[in-house]
Amino acid sequence: MSEHTQGTHTKMITSWERRVLTYGSLFVALLLVGSLISTGEAPQGQTSIGNYVEKARTYLSGAYYDVRRAASLLERTSVEDPASKDALFTLARIYYITGDTDKSLAAIAQYKELFPDEKRIYYVSGLANAYAGNLRAAEEEFKTFIASGLSRWPGYLDLAWVYFKQGNLNDAADTLDSAIARFGDNAWLNTSRGAVALAQEDRDEALAYLLRAREQVEKLTEDEWRANYSLNDPNRAREGIEKLRTVIETNIAYAQGDTLPADAADALSASFASASPLGVAKGLAVSACGDSCGTESCISAANICGDVNVGTRSTCSESSNTCSASVPPNPSGTCSVATECGVNATGYIGCNGQCNITRYPFCKTVNNTIDESNIEWITVGNVGSGGGEVGVTDITCDIVASPTLVVPNGRTVIRWLSTETVSGAITSSSNGDNWSGLRGEEVTSELTEETTYTLTCEGYDGTVITDSVTVDIVPQWQEF
Repeated sequence: MSEHTQGTHTKMITSWERRVLTYGSLFVALLLVGSLISTGEAPQGQTSIGNYVEKARTYLSGAYYDVRRAASLLERTSVEDPASKDALFTLARIYYITGDTDKSLAAIAQYKELFPDEKRIYYVSGLANAYAGNLRAAEEEFKTFIASGLSRWPGYLDLAWVYFKQGNLNDAADTLDSAIARFGDNAWLNTSRGAVALAQEDRDEALAYLLRAREQVEKLTEDEWRANYSLNDPNRAREGIEKLRTVIETNIAYAQGDTLPADAADALSASFASASPLGVAKGLAVSACGDSCGTESCISAANICGDVNVGTRSTCSESSNTCSASVPPNPSGTCSVATECGVNATGYIGCNGQCNITRYPFCKTVNNTIDESNIEWITVGNVGSGGGEVGVTDITCDIVASPTLVVPNGRTVIRWLSTETVSGAITSSSNGDNWSGLRGEEVTSELTEETTYTLTCEGYDGTVITDSVTVDIVPQWQEF
């Protein structure tokens, strides 16, 4: 982000972990980090000290972007010519971009000592301190930069970002209002101002700013993005715009109480996102510059159960940004439980982490005048394409009665099974019988009329399904 007269300044969450979004509110920092892998070889030229800065700039261009090569050239310049202002200034910026805030702060201190009248370094110092966690120092550096008269709107935005990270919402709002009054609004300022209003519990005001930001981001061009992030990989401008759009849409969802957009995880894991101490539901806000090249949270692909692992990836290099998280293994293995018959019931280990019994022996019997053929097992149906294969995730709920036809005042046995469930409940339509459990069998009370037994099961994912069986009564014959 250009914040001085020379114009050379630059700058996701769980998360998707599918049950996350419990982080702090994010104040969006809009400096995309650059890829650290060169896309080619820069043109070869003389290697004199005077040419190092020029070659370093070549490695910060789109065709040959390689921020580490640029840093290496600038380091040689600074060693042989410590009075090179541009080399030292650019190094201070590159160091915090690549995640080395200690080196950045050292270069900043050296710059201040050599060039005490040059106030542009205070902006870089604000960013480096912010990413080093020195928020109070960052606040003072940004305020000094603004007081110098060099700052345009990004300096105000980043000061507001620091206020937001500290929970100083009133100061953040006042700073953003000053920037808008002085320089006019834009997608960055309106996104951050909307987040501040959201954190202040003023959803109507937040929505007004955010809807304006949505209009502006739709018109944002890649050239405009690149102009604001001169030291970052220009080839990733479209990615930056898309992530800003996701941040805005996520904020709007929070403001309206809507379901979050499907790509809300991109907002949480965006390399330019910063967490507010107030919680993620308070909104996502942004800074103009200041992201560091380090790591960000990421998630693996899902296994058969929809579970994911959380890991990290680089925010700098396209070639090394693979998420460290591996796909969780699918549940596997058969299991069994003992029954009162002395015969084990069998099943599989499922996504609910339990032994899901799919074949259960009948242990209880009743004697009635009318009987049916003997049923020895209850086998759950509709489990996967293989009818009970290991690792399937189907939620099932089956109930049977034996016998289903009884004499008046007779009894029957109700048997039930469920898989991938957390609860099961049986109710009757006439006689008050009720039981609970994921599986089981019970002898009914005396039956005097047709009675329906209903099994209601709640799946581990919240799905509710039912099954039922009806027991009939043998009619009594009367002579006329």
